[in-house]
Amino acid sequence: MSEIINDFFKKKIQVNNQDNRHNFFFNFIVVNITFHFKTQETTFIRGLPGSPGEKGDKGIDGPRGDTGSPGLQGIRGLPGVVMSDRSVWHMEMIGLVDKDDEYIEVVEELMPVSDLCKDKKDKEKVIVNGTKWMKELLPFEVICEASGWTCLETAKKTTEFNYTSEIQPFWLSKLNFSSNDFYGLSTHQINYLQDRASSAKITIRYHCKNSVVLSENKDNSLRLLLWNDVSVGPYSDEATPFKYTVLNNNCKNLGDNKSKWLYTDISIVTSVVHRLPVIDFQIRDVRNENQFLSLELKDLCFR
Repeated sequence: MSEIINDFFKKKIQVNNQDNRHNFFFNFIVVNITFHFKTQETTFIRGLPGSPGEKGDKGIDGPRGDTGSPGLQGIRGLPGVVMSDRSVWHMEMIGLVDKDDEYIEVVEELMPVSDLCKDKKDKEKVIVNGTKWMKELLPFEVICEASGWTCLETAKKTTEFNYTSEIQPFWLSKLNFSSNDFYGLSTHQINYLQDRASSAKITIRYHCKNSVVLSENKDNSLRLLLWNDVSVGPYSDEATPFKYTVLNNNCKNLGDNKSKWLYTDISIVTSVVHRLPVIDFQIRDVRNENQFLSLELKDLCFR
């Protein structure tokens, strides 16, 4: 390119004496050539972005992706149930079996109660001496007696309590006695029974080894804390006229039987249902000797 320009300038000298038209033509050529070379060196700056355009139409769905890898193993489910008449009823109550299902028709006469035994029709055919479920969605077993009482299953017994180290009267809960564990029911379930009853009764067997229920000194006799937080003994007192009944008094005047296990049965029957069950026991026969006791639930019933 430089050779072309040099040759061009040589020609300019040769035509130096030409007329104005030639000069104009020459100047025009030079200006354009100069402009050509300058434009090759020009750097252009990008302008500001424009405003966004309107949103386009949704495209077609893409192809389905590959199957993912297996997830982590889930938590183990609850154990299954045997499809007995009782379990079918329970499943129907929680909505797992339709009310019109053919299974319900099979167990209709044996369908357990959803209320107290005394409120069930045809109880001679359905509930006498039978174990049935109570409480929708949170079932527990009861015994329906022919007399109409709704009773908990019995044979519940505590561990043996050794209170030799105690030096003054104490509540059995201090030694980790739990009324909920003793009766096998939650507070909500007990309330369910109370709310549907007009009377209640309880019998507790006090197993004793050198431990007295009825003491010669009345102040040292066993006291019970009832559900309504009232403390009662075997005698009426200034705090309350209500008292418990001792059905047999083997745990007294032990003599030579201090090393033997004996028992005394304690009973309460009441029309004030929120008195029961008993929730704690105050042991007042404390003699700084080897002393032991345990408790057994004989019955807890509502009607």
